Amino acid sequence: MSGLSTTRKGEDGTSVNRSDRLFTQHNYWYFRTREGMDIGPYDSKSDANDGINSFLDFLNTAEEKVVERISEYATKAA
Repeated sequence: MSGLSTTRKGEDGTSVNRSDRLFTQHNYWYFRTREGMDIGPYDSKSDANDGINSFLDFLNTAEEKVVERISEYATKAA
């Protein structure tokens, strides 16, 4: 589970327990972004954890305009 408390661009260093964002629905695992967007389905909790880490890695390396666009979309979808 390493990386679950990784900070993202714009965060002040206060870590968030990302595992609190995991949930199951219809026997599949999902995670919820801080914007309220549900991402999944994953077959296992471990896969969902990996998904969180991949999502954070993407956000940390993406251009700022891409991150802003995702945030705008997620806010509208939630």
